[in-house]
Amino acid sequence: MARLFGLQPPALETCRILELGCGDGSHLIPIALTLPGSRSVGVDLARAPVEAGRKIISGLHLGNVVLHQLDLRKVDESFGQFDYIIAHGLYSWAPPETRDRLLAICGTNLAPDGIAFVSYNTYPGCHMRDMMRQMLLYQTRGLSDPELKLKHAYALINFLASSAAKPPALAEEVESLQSRSASALFHDDLAETNQPVYFHQFAEHAGRHGLEYVGEAEFKALLHGGLSDETARTLKLVSGGDRIQEQQYLDFLRCRRFRQTLLCRRPAALPERPDAGAVMHLRAASSLQPVSDGADAASDAEAEFRSPAGHTLKTNLPLAKAVLFSLSGRWPASVAFGDLAAEVALRLAGAPGDTVALAELLLRLSLSGVVELHALPPSFTLEVSARPRAFRLARLQAAQGRSVTTLRHTTVDLEDDLSRWMVSLLDGTKNRRELQHGLEAFAAGRDRPGAVRAEELERNLHSMARLALLEA
Repeated sequence: MARLFGLQPPALETCRILELGCGDGSHLIPIALTLPGSRSVGVDLARAPVEAGRKIISGLHLGNVVLHQLDLRKVDESFGQFDYIIAHGLYSWAPPETRDRLLAICGTNLAPDGIAFVSYNTYPGCHMRDMMRQMLLYQTRGLSDPELKLKHAYALINFLASSAAKPPALAEEVESLQSRSASALFHDDLAETNQPVYFHQFAEHAGRHGLEYVGEAEFKALLHGGLSDETARTLKLVSGGDRIQEQQYLDFLRCRRFRQTLLCRRPAALPERPDAGAVMHLRAASSLQPVSDGADAASDAEAEFRSPAGHTLKTNLPLAKAVLFSLSGRWPASVAFGDLAAEVALRLAGAPGDTVALAELLLRLSLSGVVELHALPPSFTLEVSARPRAFRLARLQAAQGRSVTTLRHTTVDLEDDLSRWMVSLLDGTKNRRELQHGLEAFAAGRDRPGAVRAEELERNLHSMARLALLEA
């Protein structure tokens, strides 16, 4: 995102990272593993998660990440400067003096060309959530035990869900609460402090610490996607070219309730719109897959593409079809712009492509959430080697539970114990036969004896590769 707005952020391979409110290091540990030349520091007030994270760090023998059990108000200039500062799920859930200290740290400890990430709840969307939260706080008043608080909170949620008398706005909030995990409900809605702000208030607060708004971590949340041309023109008129005002009015239009904002030390000026030329120095990926195998990219015939989540895109533009056909075969891996341009040219009868048009198309597709843009090549492989090796962190996690971290820095749930055992076996030393023996021995120990077929093993290995669980 910083590159798209003309900034030159520090190289990721050797960057320095600080996370405020790091918990058990679930953000920093995958970064430390996939960027061995980086250095990460985490700070959190809660002792238990920090100690849990330290055990994982010790088990993985990581020397480039450290977690401190510390009040962030004690973080000062002696900590040094950091290229990237992360504060996720902290700003809205902290008292005013802590929120101010958080942004002060970003202003003081952020390197001159660094980027800070701060997430927070926003109005106007959170007004309805505030109402629901007050109802839950009333329901759980006088209770201190976390499990009991959750039990009583869910009792109210289920009561409201079963009532036919509730208005549509409340029904939407209740449905949202039902889909939320217990940990998220406890941390967000039952927290002692949960103070949303309007975006312009956050931007003003950041500005008092010498910080400038860059954009949002999710590109599609930034600009005018989904708005009619008339609405977009009116928005531009009422904002008068002011980026902060434009974003505030966008929040009004979308009733936004959450932001993941990127900040930098105040530069001379930031462009109003991202630069498509910067896309030429990035990589692209897309989860969209063609619905039909026989579609021709070079023709004007319409082709349909569908994501794993069921979202569809239809286009008859040859350039767009060629791009999506090329990226679909690489997913979840990304491809460098130059390589993509060469492949697209071949799909369009081999003529040299217009790289400017390709860059502008990728920018538009990323704005709509169809294409991801990346700064680094993937650290995973789609090729299953003779002795496959799963992500070190995932192997450790698979021995403890069903949720594991991928090399795309996402989490996936491995539903059955045999799949989890398979991940733990993939340490890079075992061939196919040894893997089959290991799985069969595990199944027999669970009173499920039987042979593991070679084709079933191969299918599962390729599935793990597609989940970005296999190290390159």
